[in-house]
Amino acid sequence: MIEAARHAAFSSPDGVAAVVWYGRTLLAYGFDESALPCFERAHSLEPNSPKWTYYLGLIHQRRRDYAKAADYFQLTLERKPADVPSLLRLGDSRSEMQEWQSAVDAYEQALKAEPQTARAQYGMGRALAAMGKDTEAIDRFSRACGIFAKYGAARRALADLYRKSGDEEHAREQISLLNTGSNLEAPQLDPLYTQATDLEKSPRRHTAAGVRLLESGLPKAAILEFRSALAMDPEDLGAHLHAITAYQQVADFGAAQEHFNAAVKHSPDEPLAYLNMARGLIEQGRYQEGTDVAEKVTEFDPENAEAWTLLGDAKSNTGIAEAEPYYRKAWRLAPDSPAANNGLGLIAFAAGNYAVAIKHLVKAQDLPDTHVLPALEALAAAYQATGDTQSAVKAARHVRAVATIHGPREAVERANARLRALGAE
Repeated sequence: MIEAARHAAFSSPDGVAAVVWYGRTLLAYGFDESALPCFERAHSLEPNSPKWTYYLGLIHQRRRDYAKAADYFQLTLERKPADVPSLLRLGDSRSEMQEWQSAVDAYEQALKAEPQTARAQYGMGRALAAMGKDTEAIDRFSRACGIFAKYGAARRALADLYRKSGDEEHAREQISLLNTGSNLEAPQLDPLYTQATDLEKSPRRHTAAGVRLLESGLPKAAILEFRSALAMDPEDLGAHLHAITAYQQVADFGAAQEHFNAAVKHSPDEPLAYLNMARGLIEQGRYQEGTDVAEKVTEFDPENAEAWTLLGDAKSNTGIAEAEPYYRKAWRLAPDSPAANNGLGLIAFAAGNYAVAIKHLVKAQDLPDTHVLPALEALAAAYQATGDTQSAVKAARHVRAVATIHGPREAVERANARLRALGAE
């Protein structure tokens, strides 16, 4: 591929497209030094294009020449103001130069353009910590984890700052979360970088990237990937299926319905289309519509535990007695299902059957952090009611760790009150 790109570039020495293709190919294979003159030539041919100054900044950053990198990212921003990838890389370059206030300024601009940028919060926290502003840094690292719960670098930074302040308990909570899987890099939303490092784009790769972004709590970015997949293949079933969820999360229910219709037209008996649509309807409070959609799954796949769980979620709006048979059906089909165990556990807890509640709620702890809080609070209370103080303390601390990141603040206060009542603080 490199040789083909080189031949194309030198066969048309005045053409930007061929030179850039060669440069991107070299970048993709890690030949930064060889790629540099390609983008310098592109910049000379099209001096007002922000793309070429961005690539020049990226190459100099990778070569650790941070001053030149910062200059090129600044040029990019003059041509394309409020470009988030450029602002992030400018902030990173200023940080490497220990120009901390300039770094903070760049990250602040990135957050104004896109408030849900975990890397900007982390970068600002790092700069503030270097400036000795530990309290502000803790706030920024916490916000980064609130945007992307599994952000390992931010959690390690929090643990270090908590330990520095003498707050060993909060430090241990962060280390515990790191040890249980919260140790990933934040998603990098950088289209030009992706173009240079991922040469073999396909609908499947766009869809896979969208799914990763969706799992990271970034539905808007995920939608862009699903759109790219569908632009290449309008019948890509995976993109339609996951787009249903992504559009529901940004409250664009019309678009979600369009993708649901397309998925069902493509594959009338695909359970995931109905499940994703039903889940979104139920979360909107449209219980009867959600019930109707979920029931279609049970018609052609009567042993689908997730469909029965969703029916339980819909029925719980009208009362526990109506929901329990559906959760129990789901549990019999999938005894380890976190969602089914969550439903049965909360029902048992409400009835005062604490031993039964504990049995189910322990398995519900595998729910996503954004949905697990009611189960964790009930589990802590159930342990406390049965006199298992050690387990109650552990569960209450888990509540506090999750609520600190995802909210609400009242749950943090309830967890603190429970820990005081248990004599743990």
